[in-house]
Amino acid sequence: MQSRARLLLEKEQFKMKKDPVWGITAQPLNEDDWFTWEATVKGPKDTLWEGGIFKLYLQFNENYNCIPPKIYFHTVPFHPNVDPVSGIPCIDFLDNQEEWKEYYSINYMLLSIQMMLSNPILDYSVNVEAAKMCHIAPSAYKQMILENVLASKRVDAGLKPHLENEIEVTKPEKQEQPAKNTEQSNKRLQIAKISFDDYHSLWSGIATTRPVPSSKNPLNEMLKSDSKLQAAHFGMEQEELQEEIKKQIAEHNSLTYGKFDQSTEKAKDLEELKATRINMLKQIYLPKHQGQDKSTQSLEPSSASLSASIPKEIEPSEQEVQDLLNWSSNLGNNDVAFS
Repeated sequence: MQSRARLLLEKEQFKMKKDPVWGITAQPLNEDDWFTWEATVKGPKDTLWEGGIFKLYLQFNENYNCIPPKIYFHTVPFHPNVDPVSGIPCIDFLDNQEEWKEYYSINYMLLSIQMMLSNPILDYSVNVEAAKMCHIAPSAYKQMILENVLASKRVDAGLKPHLENEIEVTKPEKQEQPAKNTEQSNKRLQIAKISFDDYHSLWSGIATTRPVPSSKNPLNEMLKSDSKLQAAHFGMEQEELQEEIKKQIAEHNSLTYGKFDQSTEKAKDLEELKATRINMLKQIYLPKHQGQDKSTQSLEPSSASLSASIPKEIEPSEQEVQDLLNWSSNLGNNDVAFS
């Protein structure tokens, strides 16, 4: 008589054949052992894991489905939530029996593992190196994923993975060296893998594009030493270039901060306008000569237009006006006496 766990597993196999799920297959390893299953999970579509083919083993016992099975990766991926030694995925309902539900099917368990590949949880990582790389160097982590996908395809095809723990390198033979040195040069060297931290710290100090304080721009050095090259580069001589730079700096400062020497220029303008006002007042108060042309008189400005055209801020004081009137009166008396 078959056990309850055996009947449940046969029912699971019937459901999986009737309603297959994309990227997931599972069946007993052999007909004599229904408690050991072999499963295949493909990487989710539209993710970095797409194309990967990962083989797993499921180990059931007579207490199924009261307790969850034990699941192991045979093709162990480089993933924060997959133990790199045992290949056990970190899934809550598989690790904690209290989270397990009796109605969880094999398809549900494998779907959870499939979704875990493209959605790592760094807070509950069992592969510390993968979690650190995923957080600090995501580009390097993506490259490792692509290498994992390629390796899983080769394993599924019955080949060896392209990534190995050791790489054998044979040094070339040097003809000019003695025979004993030639024999030593043909020895095979084993280059072991290094951690990502060591790799990053090494190349951060060597292969960096950040400028150092002592670095110089070669173009600036050439321009300083060759005046002809300066003229060809800037389109003008060095002196003209300096004047143009000063001019542009002055214009920039005036536009940005305004002009602070306007008081001097304004004072000069006021003096010129005041002198013009005095000259016009002389023409108004001085007596007209009898032979003066009417056309010339018509061109003389009136006092109303004159007062309107002169700003209030440059009007002369009362003493200046009185002095001007006295001076004009004396001129009139002299003219009469002279005539």
